Amino acid sequence: LGANTLVLSLAVLAILTAVNVLAFRHDKRFDMTTEKLYSLSDQSRKIAGGLKSDVEFIYFSNQAETQLRELMAEYSTVNRRIHFRRVDPIAHPEIAKQYNVRSTGSMVAISGSRTVHLQGTQEEDITNALIRISHTAVRTVCFLEGHGEKSLDSTGADGYSEVKAELTKETYQVQAVNLVTAKGVPDACSVVVLAGPQQALFPQEVDSLSKYLDGGGKLFVLADPGTHTGLSSLLDAWNIGLGDNIVIDASLLNQLSHTGPFMPVVLDYGDSPITEGFHHIMTVFPMARTVNVLNATKTTPH
Repeated sequence: LGANTLVLSLAVLAILTAVNVLAFRHDKRFDMTTEKLYSLSDQSRKIAGGLKSDVEFIYFSNQAETQLRELMAEYSTVNRRIHFRRVDPIAHPEIAKQYNVRSTGSMVAISGSRTVHLQGTQEEDITNALIRISHTAVRTVCFLEGHGEKSLDSTGADGYSEVKAELTKETYQVQAVNLVTAKGVPDACSVVVLAGPQQALFPQEVDSLSKYLDGGGKLFVLADPGTHTGLSSLLDAWNIGLGDNIVIDASLLNQLSHTGPFMPVVLDYGDSPITEGFHHIMTVFPMARTVNVLNATKTTPH
């Protein structure tokens, strides 16, 4: 009986130890709220899960922040390479000085020799810090100007100041480019954006874009209805047709949104890797034009 009791006790102890080890290695948190208030967004989980090196977040404060600690625990659950600790800048001024922190409530992310100062302590700030600290290559988004395009500095309804701010948060460099004065697309441009031109591009500018695309460049065209971009020959070469048709949405959903039939409302994006994160999001496209893409490969001349 004594031997049986000893064997059973050892077996139970071994089972509890195994369960504890598995729970430590495969931690799982459950968010039971309807709106998933305590869950990371899909984008944050994807970025955190893709980290290949350790990242430590240091929060400088003399008071514990329970909500922030719980948020960082979510990141650590996704990837064990993400660490978090709080440092009292008054008790440890040498650490605050090391990372050039001058105010309480600041947070930094450290990975190797790189240090990123966060703008805040919300999920958006933490995820953007992970993007910045994990990307070493500088990517530049070049917006064309000189044809009445959307202004990167304008804060009006047609301005792109918020677009510029969001791209900057995600570590992109943003610059305006005039193809005439620049005499071609700068080598630094990772992608060229033509946002709502009101006048057609000059032939030499189209030639510059064509050479840029032939060299592996990327072009994003946003054209308003009723405008002539001057890109017909370039788009035709890539089997892309920018139609003169305007999409009309006479659905009940459009009527309920009070946007008007010239502003299509989209809820169903279909199955595509590009739109997989768009579910449950309603998008309104002001004055949408039709675009036909036969094959995103340049036509081979015969």
